Amino acid sequence: MRTTEALRKKLEMAAGVSGRSLVQEVEFRLEQSFAREDFGKLHISTLMWRVYDCCVLIEAYTGKNCFADDARPLLIAVAELIAPTPLEANNHDPAYLLGRAVADAVAGRRAMGDLFQMPENYRMGEILKVPEDKR
Repeated sequence: MRTTEALRKKLEMAAGVSGRSLVQEVEFRLEQSFAREDFGKLHISTLMWRVYDCCVLIEAYTGKNCFADDARPLLIAVAELIAPTPLEANNHDPAYLLGRAVADAVAGRRAMGDLFQMPENYRMGEILKVPEDKR
């Protein structure tokens, strides 16, 4: 199986930590990805990944931990993902506005460009300020 060098390094590191061979690690991770479908709980796993995406966007936008520093935008975003409500036009609370924007982006109701101004020649890792070893 051919992969990028970066992915291979991640798999090799994970295999070393888990005590599995490289092939066993790949199989284990593939099985995990199918497990959500096998249990018939796709709606739960979809929400889980959307919450994760919300955290990534909030942290990229604010530069802060979405749990430890201020969980309000995340709580608002998750509530919107579960049960969308009309926008409160008079609510100018930054946490509310960020949570709403992130939920809309993650759910596909709003463009990511509404949150991040992306230069013409952007690279995603540079925009989100992801360290090279974490990409």
